[in-house]
Amino acid sequence: MASRPARVRVAGIDVGTSYLKAVCVDLDPTSEDPVELVALRRAPTPATADELVATALGLLRETAAGGSVSAIGIASMAETGVPLDARGAPLTPLLTWDAVRPLSPALGALDGADLFVRTGVRLSPKTALATWAWLAAEHPGVRARMRHWAGAADLVALALTGRLATDHTLAGRTGALDLDAGRWAEDLLDLVGMRPELLPEVAVPGEPVGHADAIPVAVAGHDHQVGAHACGVRAPGETADSVGTSEVVLRVLAGRPDPLAVRAAGMSLVRTVGGRALALQAGSSSSGAAYAAWEAQHGPVAAPADLPPGPSGLLVLPYLRGRQCPDPDPGARMRVVGDLAAASEAERGLALLEGLSLQTRWMYDVERGLDPRPGPARPLVLFGGPGARNESWTRVRSRVLPPGLRVVDAEEPVAVGAAIVGAERAGLVEAGSVVLPAGPVLGGGDETYAATYEAFVREARRG
Repeated sequence: MASRPARVRVAGIDVGTSYLKAVCVDLDPTSEDPVELVALRRAPTPATADELVATALGLLRETAAGGSVSAIGIASMAETGVPLDARGAPLTPLLTWDAVRPLSPALGALDGADLFVRTGVRLSPKTALATWAWLAAEHPGVRARMRHWAGAADLVALALTGRLATDHTLAGRTGALDLDAGRWAEDLLDLVGMRPELLPEVAVPGEPVGHADAIPVAVAGHDHQVGAHACGVRAPGETADSVGTSEVVLRVLAGRPDPLAVRAAGMSLVRTVGGRALALQAGSSSSGAAYAAWEAQHGPVAAPADLPPGPSGLLVLPYLRGRQCPDPDPGARMRVVGDLAAASEAERGLALLEGLSLQTRWMYDVERGLDPRPGPARPLVLFGGPGARNESWTRVRSRVLPPGLRVVDAEEPVAVGAAIVGAERAGLVEAGSVVLPAGPVLGGGDETYAATYEAFVREARRG
């Protein structure tokens, strides 16, 4: 076997809900600082497939302008995609995961428990399975002309390689992939008038999907899982806290949990980027949006030095559009328990950060309780966009979470993670040899918020 170069230059793309990011990085597994960011570009995520592809390729050209890259990796949000006609032209704008679409009656007879056991996904309007049923019922003309379905990352890979393929972590979010077999479940597709040949080929984990001018291209996977992989959250008992437009707490497992208990908690069962280990995925769909909405109404959150010590004495239930988990409640909305009018601006900001952090703790605690072999509690690894690098939020989060935190202070860790996965799948670096460095443990062992946490969960369950 030929020896691997010590240093390789690769590119990564992250198609996010709000922004599309591209990076060029140098990777050196032998270095204490194994990732060097060479270039970074961002742009708002377009609403159409053609604009998305054009923007992604434009950012890719800009980031790689300083020198050729040896591999390209693409990560993206899940559940967002578009139907394509026989020429590969999009038939609709991007059908996004956060759009409000009714659940088709065609899925009314589907056993939700059986679906979860097979796929690890709860049936909801945001799943691609539900989107395909909606298209057939509400837009039969579009459905009749549809010859392929492509997810967000798949579109970019298709433009680069000419092959329509996806990663198992993205296929696994559609509600139509058999979790254990790793292939499309034809009987589920039949329910919505789909066939496997209309869908992207599910690439073998560990392999690129094709080449662009001889450069290997990989669909790296679902953004949260790709980021966790890049941050070294790969072994059983390790937990990532990924914060962007939405927030996901992902816990790697050594065994298989009770799937019906996972479903009842409103969580998902997924596989890690490597394809072997199972993981629990808990989501809060409006974490970043709740922060922005609060500041718009109540003023900016104070800097760390100006925050009161806490607890604030207020409870903020941080749900803009329902609660996905734990204890799913689509009717949950943001509300405050306590005398908000009597609180100072700094106390109000602290209360928001407490509420967001208490929701994170609730997701973490339920995941740990579902883990068949939980082991000792370990600090969460925090990464993501601005919310993950917000010092005030991090300070409060580290006090609210008993295991504490380790923060990965890297810009665009998902895009960088896509580049790392691209390098791994091209055989340029050994899988797992490049990890974004995390800082020291913050907090841990502090139960100042124990009573507040119990009150938060009681109040959240009260509705």
